Amino acid sequence: MDKIEQLIKSHFKMEHLKRKLEGNMAECILKEEEEGGCTSTHKTMGKALLLIREEGEIMPSTLARYLDLKKSSVTSLIDTLEKDGLVCRKNDPSDRRKVLVSVTKKGIEHINLMWSKAISIGEKCLVGIDDELLDRAIEAQLTLIELHQQMYERSVKVAEQKCSPESQTKK
Repeated sequence: MDKIEQLIKSHFKMEHLKRKLEGNMAECILKEEEEGGCTSTHKTMGKALLLIREEGEIMPSTLARYLDLKKSSVTSLIDTLEKDGLVCRKNDPSDRRKVLVSVTKKGIEHINLMWSKAISIGEKCLVGIDDELLDRAIEAQLTLIELHQQMYERSVKVAEQKCSPESQTKK
């Protein structure tokens, strides 16, 4: 197996495990909130908030692509987040036909609360794991972030080339 194939296969394995772990952590956060009489967002809303905050401002169609959801589902999701005061919509100043979504101050506070709960649960999950493994994991994640950033930048160029009129063949 060549390096690229090995990298792609291990990426999907890691992604699968990451989704399972995130699902368990989200379930723990939601149970903790229910027990405390607090209602919050479901895990897709939490992911959406984190993505919106990370991007600063994002078009709903882009958010749908990142979350792997239909545009109509993301519209409902954004409606709920907006109703709860966690995000706001505004017209794109460069194209008034487009809408941008951003996180509000209340949304940032909610994200900070989610992070503190996730860290608390993460600490429980990592009890007994030695520092050497944790250090290696941190280094590996930083390397993966660098790799994914470079791959993302190249994928944007590839997508632009595939979608350009010059790359389309006439039938």
